[in-house]
Amino acid sequence: MYTQTFDNADNLTNAIGSKALNLVKLKQADWPVPNGFIILPNTFQQFVEFNKISLHDSNIRHKIIEGKLPENIHFEIIDAFNLIKRNFNSVAVRSSSSAEDLDNASFAGQYETYLNVQTIEDLIQKIKLCWSSIFSERVQSYLNTMAVDTNNLSMSIVIQGLLIPETSGVIFSQNPITDNLNECIINVSYGLGESIVSGMVTPDTFIVNKSTFEIGKQLGLKEIKILASEEGISEVETTVTEKNSYCINDNVAQELANYTQKLESSFGYPVDIEFGIQQDEIYILQVRPITT
Repeated sequence: MYTQTFDNADNLTNAIGSKALNLVKLKQADWPVPNGFIILPNTFQQFVEFNKISLHDSNIRHKIIEGKLPENIHFEIIDAFNLIKRNFNSVAVRSSSSAEDLDNASFAGQYETYLNVQTIEDLIQKIKLCWSSIFSERVQSYLNTMAVDTNNLSMSIVIQGLLIPETSGVIFSQNPITDNLNECIINVSYGLGESIVSGMVTPDTFIVNKSTFEIGKQLGLKEIKILASEEGISEVETTVTEKNSYCINDNVAQELANYTQKLESSFGYPVDIEFGIQQDEIYILQVRPITT
């Protein structure tokens, strides 16, 4: 077996990475998570052996990208992809490594993410690009700097149905600047959340008191929004009205804060959450510990 769906996955370990493992936990606990599947770490191991690739090859990234999937793996991925496509027009493809979100290091943004992948041909290419990203100079340098043991490093891939959200954002269950445990910080902007994660926009910020649910807020510039286009994604400048208006109201901010408290309690540690709001429904896209 080389794939497992979020809702039917079992016997999974930390080897699949916290991103994948947390999504499985959320989905199986009936949180509103867009369904998807995980390409398990043994898939990459089989791929490397099939293509006779040495992990110490100086040209390894090129060889991964040019490599071929074994036929049995190829067809298993096609079947899993077609199942997700019954309910979503496209998917997001994200790396999930066993080296993510360690106590002394955070790999958020180090690996590759691809949005609005619509065809099996594009999916296979993006999977190989995710695998190759672990051998990028940036990631290898960070691994060395943080003294992470790379001998047992494993990589899985998260394939998740892509929302078409009106607004998206990131939530910290405690204030990451002041370390105030009683403040929930919500950063939110228009379109896909990649604009916030990649630092492309100044989002609206809501600071919600977790005891009283009182709100302090600051209007962000929200310079652009990232939207799914016919192929891939596009950057669209926001209108003057969008720039000058909060993209969610206080009731939604309080609902998000309530979700955050429940997730923090469920996981047992302060959490960093990515969310999307589509047709007034809140969806959880990722949950991870707040790390360095």
